[in-house]
Amino acid sequence: MVVLETAVSMFIITLLAYGLYLYSIKVTKSFAKESKEKPLIYACGEHITEKEALLADRHLFTTIWNEVFKPLYDSLRGKIHTGILNDWFFWMFLALIIAYTIIIILGGVGG
Repeated sequence: MVVLETAVSMFIITLLAYGLYLYSIKVTKSFAKESKEKPLIYACGEHITEKEALLADRHLFTTIWNEVFKPLYDSLRGKIHTGILNDWFFWMFLALIIAYTIIIILGGVGG
């Protein structure tokens, strides 16, 4: 009997939760009416076209990274870059060992 009462109450709660979900969808769709101004691009007081506002996302961060670290990258590429993946693993492993050594010397990570 207890199992049956539990199953019925779970079913009723599920129906109530589903009803609230459907109601929330109905209410949020009424808020999301699109206006005529929404698709227009507005930048610092100027109306610009979509073509003028386009920015290639693949170049957004790499360009900044390349310009800031260009002297370092050029010097490293000439001196230690060989193009062999094992060399890269060696340098990363060496950096990891140095980081762990510094952590151990400074007293570890407090917990």
